[in-house]
Amino acid sequence: MAGPQDHEYGPSDDKQYHHRTIETRSISAVVGDVWFALSAGYQPMTDMVVYFNGKQAPIEIPSIDADTRLVWPVPDGCESISWEYYCKGPSSSAVIYGKR
Repeated sequence: MAGPQDHEYGPSDDKQYHHRTIETRSISAVVGDVWFALSAGYQPMTDMVVYFNGKQAPIEIPSIDADTRLVWPVPDGCESISWEYYCKGPSSSAVIYGKR
């Protein structure tokens, strides 16, 4: 399930907001399961909240340690992922596809 980080985000003292549009309806029928990964760089990420299809997912994480990668399964039919957090160092995200 390992994969490259396909989007990188620079450090910031402000809260960061990011959004990804994904085509899981058509792609998951072909490749199987879909996962979403977030990685903290050399600084921890704090106050992380992840949303699937614009609704708050049950994913609220107070702190992610530096040099840590977290991976979540993307619900079937999900077409967008949004997330917000604080991170004074770089961070990255990836959508990972794999066989069921």
